[in-house]
Amino acid sequence: MSGRVAMRPCIPFLTGTLGAATLRGLPGYPVSSSWTCELFARPAIRRMQGASDVHRRRIQVRIGEEMTKPAGLETYARAVLRDVDGDIPSAFSAGDQGSSMLQSLTRADCLVVLPVGREIFTAGAIVQAIPLR
Repeated sequence: MSGRVAMRPCIPFLTGTLGAATLRGLPGYPVSSSWTCELFARPAIRRMQGASDVHRRRIQVRIGEEMTKPAGLETYARAVLRDVDGDIPSAFSAGDQGSSMLQSLTRADCLVVLPVGREIFTAGAIVQAIPLR
């Protein structure tokens, strides 16, 4: 049985069992591998350890600059949080969002969640983010 996860970065991602063992196969690009591990493998490991709250918390952020994404995919953009005047933090791109771009991976302190249904998110849009620190 095969399927696809409609998110970016992620592909390819494998999950399955072999006997009593649970298997997770991560993508080859470093950024895709990091976020796939964060979003799928880490929660699975935490659940196996007995944790009831397996996912990181999500917060609301205001996008500090226009962000775009492919149609039909939920996208996790690497970003930096800043306290800009206002009631919620602002998130700015951590740099190039390519799957092999390590600089933005090391700079990011959150993942901005850009949901399916829109391709362009204008500065000032309110979305969710996953703080990493």
